[in-house]
Amino acid sequence: VPPDSGREDDWSMIVNWAPCVDGLFLPDQEERIVEGCKANNVDMLVGNTTNEFIASTEDGKPVHVGQLGNLTLIRKWTASGGAAPYYYHFDVAMPGDDAGAFHSSDLWFSFGSLAKCWRPFVGWHYDLARRMGLYWTNFAANGDPNGTDRDGTPLPVWDPCIGEECPAMHLCQEPGMRTDWLTETDRKAFGL
Repeated sequence: VPPDSGREDDWSMIVNWAPCVDGLFLPDQEERIVEGCKANNVDMLVGNTTNEFIASTEDGKPVHVGQLGNLTLIRKWTASGGAAPYYYHFDVAMPGDDAGAFHSSDLWFSFGSLAKCWRPFVGWHYDLARRMGLYWTNFAANGDPNGTDRDGTPLPVWDPCIGEECPAMHLCQEPGMRTDWLTETDRKAFGL
């Protein structure tokens, strides 16, 4: 579907994959479950990397469909009565080449496995990985990523994604909340 058609539903949460509807664990496509208010109201943490699933408009401008798919999911989730999710935007250019922050590059950080990778990570990468591991652990334990670092200092506050601007935890060298992470082309494509 062309990204400049102006319809929000063009940015399905399914970009390059679709989960398998098995009739038991997943009885229908996730969009229909969410839109029909049939999803379990669970806490949700969702995010993407900077260069995840990029398409182009007819005039060649990049549109970050991974982000827009997540925003569509968040809108539909909260419209169906779900609690506001925690949203992140992982923005770390991977050292060692010019691949940027590609799909799945956040996993080394999420699982704290930087030392197992060939890439020349440095101190702040390990600091970010530690913080991300703590955010994920806090979220798994109590539905809220906020808490303290290992030395007892508070982690940068992570607010839930509420409203049109959908604040995101910007996971980078200096993590913090941001609302200015969508490009003008993305904003137009998503109707903001």
